[in-house]
Order: sequence, then C-alpha cells, then structure tokens
Amino acid sequence: MKFRVATWIAPVLAVAILMAPPASAEQRAAPALRRPVTASFRDAPLIDVLRAIAEQAGFRLSYNSGALPAQRPLTLVLRGVPADDALRRALAGTGFTWREAGGQIALVPAPAERAARQEAGRIDGRVVSAASGEPVPGAAVSVAGTALSVQTGPDGRFTLPRVPAGRRDVRVERLGYAAKSVTGVQVNAGRSTELEVALDARSLMLEGVTVTAEQERGSTGALLRERRQAATVTDVVGRRQIEASPDADAGAVLRRVPAAEVREGKYVYIRGLGDRYGNVTLNGASLPSLTPDRKSVPLDMIPSNLLESVVTSKGYTPDLPGDYAGGLVQLRTRDVPPQRILRLTTAMGYNSAGSLRQGWLFDGCDADWTAFATCTDLPESLPGDTVAFGTGGQTAEERARIARAYSGVLPWTPTRREIPLNRGVELTYGDELRILGTPVGVISSLDWSDSYAARDGYVSRTVQGNITPGVLQYITDYSASGYGGRDVSLGGLAKVSVPFGSAHRVSLSGIMNRLQEDRVEILEGYASLTSDGHFATPQLARVQSTLWNLQLDGEHRLGRPVLEWRATRSRSERYEPGSRASLLRGAGGGTEAGGYDGIGGTLESEYDWLNEPPGGRVLHGDMDETAWSGGVDLTVPFRLRGADARIKLGGALDLRERDALQRTLLFRVDDAARGTPLDSLFSDGNIGTVVSTREFTRSDDSSVGESSVRAVYGMLDMEPLPRLRVVLGARVEAARQEVNAVNQFGDPAADLEGTRGFNESTDVLPALNLTWRLTPRMNLRGGFSRTLARPQFREIATFFYQDYFGGIAVQGNPGLRRTLIDNADLRWEAFPAGDAVLSTGVFFKRFHGPIEPLVVALGFKSLSQTWINTREADTWGFEAEFRSALGFVAAPLRAVTLSANYALLHTEVDSVAIRFPLDGTFIRRLTPETRSIFGQTPYLLNVGLGYAHPRAGTRVTALFNRSGKRLELASAEAEYPSVYELPRSELDLVLEQGLGRGLSFKLTGSRLLGNRVRFVQEFDDGQRVVSRGWDAGRTVNLSLSWDP
Repeated sequence: MKFRVATWIAPVLAVAILMAPPASAEQRAAPALRRPVTASFRDAPLIDVLRAIAEQAGFRLSYNSGALPAQRPLTLVLRGVPADDALRRALAGTGFTWREAGGQIALVPAPAERAARQEAGRIDGRVVSAASGEPVPGAAVSVAGTALSVQTGPDGRFTLPRVPAGRRDVRVERLGYAAKSVTGVQVNAGRSTELEVALDARSLMLEGVTVTAEQERGSTGALLRERRQAATVTDVVGRRQIEASPDADAGAVLRRVPAAEVREGKYVYIRGLGDRYGNVTLNGASLPSLTPDRKSVPLDMIPSNLLESVVTSKGYTPDLPGDYAGGLVQLRTRDVPPQRILRLTTAMGYNSAGSLRQGWLFDGCDADWTAFATCTDLPESLPGDTVAFGTGGQTAEERARIARAYSGVLPWTPTRREIPLNRGVELTYGDELRILGTPVGVISSLDWSDSYAARDGYVSRTVQGNITPGVLQYITDYSASGYGGRDVSLGGLAKVSVPFGSAHRVSLSGIMNRLQEDRVEILEGYASLTSDGHFATPQLARVQSTLWNLQLDGEHRLGRPVLEWRATRSRSERYEPGSRASLLRGAGGGTEAGGYDGIGGTLESEYDWLNEPPGGRVLHGDMDETAWSGGVDLTVPFRLRGADARIKLGGALDLRERDALQRTLLFRVDDAARGTPLDSLFSDGNIGTVVSTREFTRSDDSSVGESSVRAVYGMLDMEPLPRLRVVLGARVEAARQEVNAVNQFGDPAADLEGTRGFNESTDVLPALNLTWRLTPRMNLRGGFSRTLARPQFREIATFFYQDYFGGIAVQGNPGLRRTLIDNADLRWEAFPAGDAVLSTGVFFKRFHGPIEPLVVALGFKSLSQTWINTREADTWGFEAEFRSALGFVAAPLRAVTLSANYALLHTEVDSVAIRFPLDGTFIRRLTPETRSIFGQTPYLLNVGLGYAHPRAGTRVTALFNRSGKRLELASAEAEYPSVYELPRSELDLVLEQGLGRGLSFKLTGSRLLGNRVRFVQEFDDGQRVVSRGWDAGRTVNLSLSWDP
C-alpha cells in the first residue's frame, strides 16, 4: 500500500512542478543579494571587487566592458555587508547601477542619474582631524538617500559627483574616528559646493556626531581651521576671499592681511617691517630675488588666479626658515581639481591718469605685447667680455660702425600717442585623468595682461637746508613734463599630482612668470650742480624680469608617521637692455627755458645737449640668480599622557648663485652739434663724426655672488596639560655669503682690491609657542623666538649707481653683518560662529644690529646712499581684527559681512655710531638719534564690507585701507632730513554678477580714494618740501568670465 501511495504522489508532484509558473529572476537572485559579503580591497580594480562580491554571494555578472570603468582603483572594506549594499558601495560614483536579468546581475548605466545630470551638482571637500588639522585619508564619504559614496585620498580630499540638487546630508566614516553626519548641505545644479569635515578621535563616550552644514562650515572651514590650529600667530586669505576682491596679483591680496602693507604694489611689509624682515615661499620653497637690492620677490608678478591661499605666519616655529621677523608669506598655488574645470576670463581697464589720453610711451618693436621683445638687445657687433669698447683695439671706422648699429637699437626719444586701455586674458583648465588605470590630477593656468601707467603732476626734488638759516638750497627741482609706463605680463602654472594608493602622493609643479616693464620719464626743471641751470632729462628704460620655479614634492604616510620631501629649482632673470638718458640744458645757461617738446622726436631750440653724466648714457644690466633648494620633514605622532603629540624632525638646504653684469656706454656730441634735434642727432651720418662713443663701464660694475644656508631642526608638539598646547624646538642655520666684483674686460692690471663682501655665521634659533584653548572656539597664544635677517648680495657689493642727473648715488657696504631678532607675541582669538573671527594681540621685537639704508653728504651738493648696521632697535605693536556676518544684528543682514583690522606700531632705532665704508676706509660717527625703523608706518587700518545675494548670484564688496606716515629714507645729515611718505586712504569697490549659462562679470574700481602719492622732507624750522609726488589715477576694470 505504501508503494501505491508513493507511486501516486510522484506523478502528481511532477505535474505540479511542470505546470507551476517559472520563478522570476528577482525571486531567484533575491536570496543571493541578501547574502553577507566580507572582504577587504586596497586600490583594487573595480571589476575585481565586483567579481569577488558575485563569487561570495553566488550570482553571475554581465556588463559592457567598453562602458564600465573596470580598471578604476577602489579601496573598500566589507564586513558582513549584504551583497546588494556591497554592489551599491562599489558602483558609487561610476554612473552605473545594477538590475536582475535572467538569473544574472546586469551592470547598466543609471538612466535616472543621466536624466538628473542637468539638475545635479557636486560636493568637493576635505576630511581632516579635528585635533591636529591633518588630512584623514581613506575616509568613506557618502550622501544619504543615494548610492553616492567615495573615499578620501592621501590629502584628505574627495569629490562627490552628480549629487542631486537640493539640501543633502553627508556622512563621513573612518576607522579610529567618530562618524559624523553633516545635514543641510546645499547643492546647486551645475555648481560645486565646498565642504570640509573635521572628525574627532573615537572614544567610549563618542560614537557619532551630527551637525548642520552651517555649523560645520563655521567650525571647520579650511581657512579658520588652519588659523585656529596653527602653532603660531597666523593669518590666512583663501581662494574665496581672493575671488571676492579686485586683487589681480599676490601683492594686492596681501593688503587684506592684518598689519600687512604692500609698497609700490609689489613689496610686502608685515607689522610695518620692510621686506628685509620678511620672507616669501612658493609651495614651501624660497624664491630667488628679481631685484638687485631687495630680498623680496615682486609679488605683482604672481597672478592671483593661480593662488589657492596666502598664509602669513607672524610667529616662528623651527620647521620654517629662520630668515624673517615681520612675517613669513606662504603662497600656495591652486590644487589639482578632482573634476574638470575650465574657466576663461577677459578683462579691460581704464585709468584716469592716462587711458585714452595723449601720453609718452616707449615703443620698442612689434613684439612688445608678448613680453619677450628682443629688439633692444645689445648689437652682436659690440665687443664682448675681453675688450672695452673705444679704449683700443678698434679703428675709428670700426668704432663708428659699432656705434651706428648700437644707436639704432633703441630710440632716444619716446613716442607721444594715445594711451590704450588696459587688457588681459586668463585661462584655467584642470581635470583628473586616468593613465594606465591611475588617477592623475592636472591643472594649468595661463595669464596675460597689458597695462599702462601714467603719473599726473609728477615732481622730484633734492633739497638741502641749514646752510643759510631759513633758506633751502635746491640741488634739483624737477617736474615731469612726461611720465608713462607699460607693463606686459605673461604667467603660467602647471601641476600634476599622482596618488599611489591612499597613503602616497607625488606632485610636480612648474610656474613661469614674465614681466616686461617700460618706463618713460621726462624730468624738467632747475638743477644746481657743477653750475646752475634749467635742464631736461628724457629717460627711457626697459626691464624684463622672468621667474621660473620647478618643484617635485611628495607625501608618504608610513602608518602613523608622515614623511614629506621637496626638491626645487628656481631661477630669476632681470634684463635691462639699453636704458638710456639724455641731459639737456637750457640754451645760454639760463635757469628757465621754454620746455621740452618730444613730439615727433624734436627738441626745442631752448635746449642744448650737455656732455655730462648721465647724459648720453646707455645702460645694459643683466642679473641672473639660480637657487637649488630641498627639504625633508618627518612627523612621528605618539600618545603622551593620554593626549596626541608628535615629534617633527627635518633639514633643509638652499644654494644660490648670482651673476650681475652692468655695461655702460657714453655718447658724446661735438659742441657745434649740441643744438641738433635728437631725432636727427643720432643719424648714421653723424655717428663717428659729430657723435662719438666710448666705454663708461667701471671695473667693479659686475659681480658674482654665492650663498648657502644649511639647516637642521627638531621640534616637539604636545599637550602636557589638558587644553594647553606646547610647541618647542630649535633650528640651526649655517650660512655663508660671498660677493666679488669681476672685471668683465679681463684686464689683469685692474685693481679690484677691497671689493669683496663676505658673511659667514652659524646661529641657533630657538622657539617656544604656547596655545591655551580657553574653549573649543577660543585660544590664548604666546610665543617667544629668535630669528635673523641677512644682507643681500647688492648691499654688500661695491657696485655704484646713480639713477638720474642730480640723483643720489648708491653703493654697497662690504662690512654689513646679519641682524639677530628676539620676538615675543601674545594674542587672544575667538571664533564665535559661522565665519566669524575676533582677535587682539600685542608683540615686541628687539633687533641687534639692524640693517638700514642711510643717506650721507660727502660734500656740498653730493649725497650718497649705502646700508649700515645700526646698534639696536626695538619695535612693539598692537593688533585687532573682527570679521563676521551681521545676522546677529538683524536677520536681514545675514548676507552682509564686515571685516576690519587695525595695527598700531612703534619703533625706536638707536644709531649712535656706524661704519660707513663707502670708500672702503671711512668711519663716521653720527649724532645720537632715536627714530622709526626703515619702512615702518605707525598704524594700518583695513576695513571691508561685503554683500552676497543668496539666490541672484550678486556680490558687492567695498575695501578701505589707510596707513600712517612711513619712513622711506633715513638721513644722517641735519641739512638733509629723512624722507617720509605721507598717509593715504585707499578705497576699492567690487561688483560681481552671475549671468547664467556659466557667464559672470566683475566690475572693480581701484584707488577711488588715495590716488595721490607724496614723499616729504620736514626741516627743523618747520618747512616741508615734497621730494617726490604724483597722481596715480583711479582705475576701473571690467572682466567677463565663462565657466562652462
């Protein structure tokens, strides 16, 4: 019976099975998709990760190998994660999703994501440690409610592409840290949202944190975080602030830093101290100088659109170069973007002092607009480095032929024509490419500008007093009947960054900037030198400056220790091809004349050629400085008494070579031809007959210099007590500096004895910095350190120069010594909410042997400038800063931001006795005096007011700056008082507006106030003389940008 039942049941089950509907693919695959997957992948190809998930879960994959980014590297940790969630994580950011088909899992493009691309944006950001500010690599960043998930790279950066527009919640997780969710992150279609997230170390009491996007930006914004967590007193200007200002170059950007002043639009003074007491680095490497007698790189050469941030360290830690006292300016070029960026900007500007008006210009050749014009170079027929031209070895005909070729290189008279509008173009491109499966970030930028300058009402005077009581003796009293300038700038940046997994990164960056400066200056007026008279001095000058910087750097996370290294080669070139000056005297030797008229190159009959230097002088200058530098830093974190601590060790090497060559020729005119107009005076027919030429180069006009700085340091960063951070250590710098005059003509009989400048020293530079975290948003800082300032090549060379007829002669001092500076800082700072900052502080500095420029009289009507070590100087100051949105005043003011900073500065220099070896032996004792240090202003005030419409894309910014009376040139002579620059108040306005379709415009007005520049001398009897002055004009610029 049992057999019969079993026989009956079997056919029934078989029929039931055959008649039952087939199971759907979803039903067959569903159990597999719910199976847990445990695996760990590190930089594995995406396809290998997907295959491992499929193998563990027990399903098959199908996909289009030509569309899927199969070789995309992926780091992923799965611990018992359902297979469907594992697929979602693996495919995040690829544009693919999955669906079941025929018992398989098919990987297909996500149609919903494609349709939403036009309504999606992206989130670019960085994950850092809340305790140290260091980047956190390998953190998982995801968007709630989507399949979007990525991991941070070795620099902590991430990009979430194609995030649906609207308010989104972002979650960040990393082993060893408490997870954090940032809610309400606003994502706009077609735009990038920046977000920086700080993770706290995981503890038993802290498993997760949720904050709003506004709170996270306020407490962990990149700029405020760097400032709040810095070991010293630090100020930061970031890319957003740069874009919201009219600042076109790095020099203008620094005007927004508290207690910073930018002189001549290019040289930065921190805390009222000149560029001698500052330092500038580009991506951590010091740059070679582009000017003969200054330490600083002209910051107007570096376009602001190349910069990611400008960090100014006013304190000192041993891992920084020790050659500064006022501040270290750290320029950081833009980082490689994780997604493609393309931005094109064109600009045009108007200057009230010159644009569209008749003015004087230096027209060289058709290639002037490129900044690489070569039409003013030395003629090839000129004798080289072995024979002085005109001193022998050439026949009269050879000398005439050379002089004719030379004379045709550059006109002797400027061109008078309408001054064009300023113009410029910027192009920036960046993307993350994949080369052999490795993500390679690339960014490049090109910047070109062509701008013109004019000065209305220009005056230049040299005055002595106290010779006759109450009577001033004018040595020169010139006004400019013509002043014009043209600056053509071409700059480029390229950077490639290659990550090797999540722990290693190597970057190669290069920057090139070329600046061609043309100047025309026609000074006219009274001069009392060898004889009294009325003179005109037409001068034409061209200077071509080039800066090259190539840097290779790397970062390696060796578990917890971090190794960083860099190797840099920089080169600066300053070429002055054929600057020339004429000296013209009123006919008959009178003290007044009808005026110089250079239109068409003619010369009025009231003036005759004068055969006295610098008349007829043609100057060629060529200075090259090459720098090789490198550094290694090793940071080893550890735990000390339950708190994070770290030891940092490292070394640095900086080697420099400078070759400076000057060659001067002198043209002389026969008496019978001295009244000939300049446009015909130097014709071929006159060269060799009425016009003669000879060498006027001094034996010590050329020099070679070498310097080396070798440094090692060690520092400890710890928290010995809760909320008290201590950073202490020392840096040892061994420096050697030598400059020697070189007789470029190889004359063995030339006596160059006493022309060597030499400095050598080894200094220990200690530092102690204390930070007491009063609250999570409030710090009290104190710092004590010793730094130094070394003389420059130019200052210890015996090179002699006089810029124009009757001007002050300049010569170096081979006996200069380095300056040692003791520094003390105290600052209170608070970060109340959002982007708000409130701080106040005081500082003190003592200079031992400060280096100062000084003017002395070597005889009646003979003034000379050199550099000296004074005995001692003290400077102290007070700083205050406020920056905040004004929503706390009234809700409608949430879109308005006010920023203000003020610095009060005071210095006393004691210069009882100095050495002044202008002739190599002269020792001078000065009357004791106490005065301010060179370049310092007694106060600085910066105020900014900004408005940003939250939806219309409108931004309006007003920027105000005022500085006090500043010492320009110190004098040792009672009859020649020191020169001061008078206070100025400058006002800039900026209007930005988005136009849609990636278009926007920016309208800026610069120097709407403060366009008048004046330098004065104040005599004992109360008389004040303007020694130099001009109206720089007001500038309006309009730029249009396209960001597709």
